Amino acid sequence: YIVNAKVPGFEIEAIQKLENDGVVVITNLLDKNIVEEIFQDAKEILNKPSNRGSYGYITKDAFKRMYDGFLFSKHTVNTVSHPKIISIIESYLQEKIVMTECMLKHDLGSDSVYFPYHRHTGSDLVNVSGNKFGCGVMYYLHDTSEGAFCYLPGSHKLPIDNKINLVSQDSKKNQIIENLCRMDGPKGSLVIFNEAGWHGPEQPISKPRTVVLSGYQSKSFSENKTRTEIPILTSNIQSLSDIQKEALGFSSGSRARY
Repeated sequence: YIVNAKVPGFEIEAIQKLENDGVVVITNLLDKNIVEEIFQDAKEILNKPSNRGSYGYITKDAFKRMYDGFLFSKHTVNTVSHPKIISIIESYLQEKIVMTECMLKHDLGSDSVYFPYHRHTGSDLVNVSGNKFGCGVMYYLHDTSEGAFCYLPGSHKLPIDNKINLVSQDSKKNQIIENLCRMDGPKGSLVIFNEAGWHGPEQPISKPRTVVLSGYQSKSFSENKTRTEIPILTSNIQSLSDIQKEALGFSSGSRARY
């Protein structure tokens, strides 16, 4: 499932893997020095909890630490909206896209099943009717194997039942879990996946995992609305192109408050 961005024409191969398997791992696209700076910024924020509004990570449960993706490092906005990422997803979906969300996510590796394998049904969108509607995007901030993202290849082509989005709800849950493939990747590698397929982080595991997690959906099916409001620092947007700004949700609405 790995595509090397240093190989000419890698975009075509990446789109083909998305069509066939629903997932692709892209290496050597992001600048290694930039990825290292983002990693160091992540280490700083993940080292201390937010206390009464102070700068630090937040927790929604005992299994992970999180922070807004565009607020912990000045570099994330340009890496998440890399023009090649936008081009690949728009070519694959055959739609203009808008971002869903962006967050820093650090899974603690607590030997627990804390985030069930799932798929997105598009039930929060309009007029999807069997069309491809969105892709998740994440990049690894360190070499990642244990605890890496898992995906059931080809499951993006399975019929969608809006009442079934958790693997525990599916009559074939054991078969789904047995056939999930772990998407190992080196530091800085990107995972792009059709969010209609079965996916989630490998668990239970004992090793921590740190990623920047985001995604894009069709502008038409989302009515040009991000999944949630996305905070961004105005000082970090000066180098963005109009294409990047559009995909990030400039001049868009939102389906949920921040």
